Formats: sequence, structure tokens, C-alpha cells
Amino acid sequence: TNLTAVILPTTLERIGEYAFKLCKSLESIDIPDSVTEIGRNAFWMCHSLSKVKLSASLSKIESETFRETAIEEIEIPNNVKLIEDQAFGDCYYLQDIQLPNDIEIADSAFEGCGGLTAVDAVYLDLYGNPHYKLVKVFPHAFHYSIPDDVVEIGNNVLKDCVNIDSVVVPDSVKKIHAGAFAGSKIKRVKIGNGVTELPAFCFSHCELLEEIDIPDSISNIGQSCFSGCIKLQSVKLGNGVTELPAYCFSHCELLEEVDISDSITSIGQSCFADCISIKSIQLSDNVAYLGANSFSGCKNLQSIKLGNSIENIFKETFAGCSMLTNISLPQNVNIIGKKAFAGCSMLTNISFPHNLKTIDEETFAGCSKLTKIALPQSMRTIGKRAFFDCSSLESV
Repeated sequence: TNLTAVILPTTLERIGEYAFKLCKSLESIDIPDSVTEIGRNAFWMCHSLSKVKLSASLSKIESETFRETAIEEIEIPNNVKLIEDQAFGDCYYLQDIQLPNDIEIADSAFEGCGGLTAVDAVYLDLYGNPHYKLVKVFPHAFHYSIPDDVVEIGNNVLKDCVNIDSVVVPDSVKKIHAGAFAGSKIKRVKIGNGVTELPAFCFSHCELLEEIDIPDSISNIGQSCFSGCIKLQSVKLGNGVTELPAYCFSHCELLEEVDISDSITSIGQSCFADCISIKSIQLSDNVAYLGANSFSGCKNLQSIKLGNSIENIFKETFAGCSMLTNISLPQNVNIIGKKAFAGCSMLTNISFPHNLKTIDEETFAGCSKLTKIALPQSMRTIGKRAFFDCSSLESV
């Protein structure tokens, strides 16, 4: 316990588990680059240890290696790919952490580093001050705010942060990485005007997220961006967005209102699938593409206005929309795909376009309220079981 300094030889390759545990007077350690492994708990409870230089040959920092030390700053070598649980747990004095770009950090790696210096997050210095990437916000953080010198936000930065319910992305942020806020507990988010893209899975399964406004600066939204946001109630899309990708809002069970701007030209596969609270949708003439399953399972959808640019209704586009009562298809539509309206059990009226050529298999199967069908002379093909179980059908 009186040991204050250690000089390690350059031939040393391994420091074993608990090697310096409870050396309470040890103040600094310089670990030579020959060391490839430091065992777990190696410096646990070295309460005076404030300065550490790590070996460049390390590939990981094991669990509780430096737990309960007095480290003030640490530079993690580029070869380190993993920091395990509690590796720097309860390091109350830790203020500055420098990380390599490609690293995995356990959720509790820096847990408790908030006693005196309130280290709530880890940042990566990208290009020199003040350009930082937010790498991780730790679960113990309360009321965290993204600093104005952050220009990038990494993936899964708020994972397991149960105490943070709102996020403001400052205008300084130019890039958000895939899955950045996925699975977090945020209820509200404001996105700054510096962001031009919301990547894939950005807010996926944010089960408490209630509302979001997407600014005009956003020109691209990635696949499954809001999928599984089961409490999301309203979305306002900015004028910069032109395409809604596959699964973008799928399984948003409380989503009632979607303001789809006139700039939207394409709605991807399963984009609004199983959004069971949507009652009406209006699409402008600029929307030329509806992907397969785009509104399937929207069982409370009662009305929809389709733009005149749509030429094909693809597979299962409105399948299972059991409250849809009538629909007028745009005159340019020439194909209605397989099961496109299957299970629309309240559909009583459908207006077919003059150019329609193909009704695919099981397209209207289970439309049990449909009574009359008037097909255009342009028709060429009616698929198998196209009107199966249309039990109220009286005339064709």
C-alpha cells in the first residue's frame, strides 16, 4: 500500500489479473508497448493513480481494469477495439477521454464517472477542436444536452439512457450515423438545420417518442428510420424530403396524422405497414410510386386519395385495411398487384381506371362488402381467386 511508482521493463508482455489491486499510493504508471494484455481488475482501487500511459499493443481493456482510480485523462491507443464493463467504473476525476474511431464500448465501461466532473458522455476528436463526434452517452446521465461543438453523432449513443427524455440536435451537427438514437427512451426530439440526412434505423424502436418535426434541411430519410415507434402520434415532413423509404414508419401504432408534403414522389415498401391508427391519407399528384405493402395492416384507414401519377398498385399495398370503404384508382393505373386489397372487408365501392389491364391473384379476396364491379374494356387478365370470398358480389 506504500508503493508510489513502478518502472516496467520493455520485455514485459502481460500484466495479470489483480496485479496491482489496492496499491493505494501508486500515482502513475507507464505501460510499455511490449504489453499486449492487461488482466481484469489489474489496477482496481489504486485510489491515487491519476496518470496512465497505455501500451500501443493492447487490443482491449478488460473489465474493472482501472475501476476506482483517480485517472484524470486517458488516451486509448488505436489498436484497442473493445472497452469492457466497468473498465473505468467510478473514476470520479476522469475529465478527458480520447478514443480511436473504431471501438466498441460496453454500456457500463465508464459508469459512475460523474462524481466530481460529471462525465456523461464520450467524444471523439475528429479534426481538432472544435469538431467532435458524440460516441456514447452513459446510462447515469441526467438532462444531457449535445454540445454545440459536436459535428457528428455516432450509432446507439443513447442506448439504455433511461433518464433522458428529450434531445435537441444543434445546428453544428452535420452527420448522424445509422441507428444513432435507436431503442432510446426519448419522447421529444428537435433536429437542427445542419443535418441533411436521417440515416437508416435512426429512431427505430424509440418506443416513447411522441412527435417529431423534420426540418426542410433534411433531403434523405433512411430505411426503417422510425419503425417501431409505437407512441409516435404525428409527423410533419419538411419540403426537402422527396422519398419515404421502406419500413420508414412501419408499426407506428399510434400514428394518426402524417403531413405528406407535395415534394414526396415515392413511398417505399411497407412504409406505413401496421400503422393501425391512421384514418386518412392524402397524396399529391407528385407521388408516382407506392411500394408493396406500403399501407398494409392499416386497419382503421377509412379514406385515401391517390395522386394521378401512380401507374401500378403493387402487392398487398392496402391488404388488411378493413375499414376502407371506397377508393378511386388513378386513371394511369394499369396493374393491380397480388392481394393489393385482400381483406378490405368494408370496401363497398371501387372505381377502376380506363387503362387497367391486369388484376392479379387474390387482389380483392375477402372484400365481403363489395357488391358491384364495372371493369373497363382495356382489361386483359384477371388472376386466380381475384374476387375470392366476395360474398356480397351481385354483378360484374
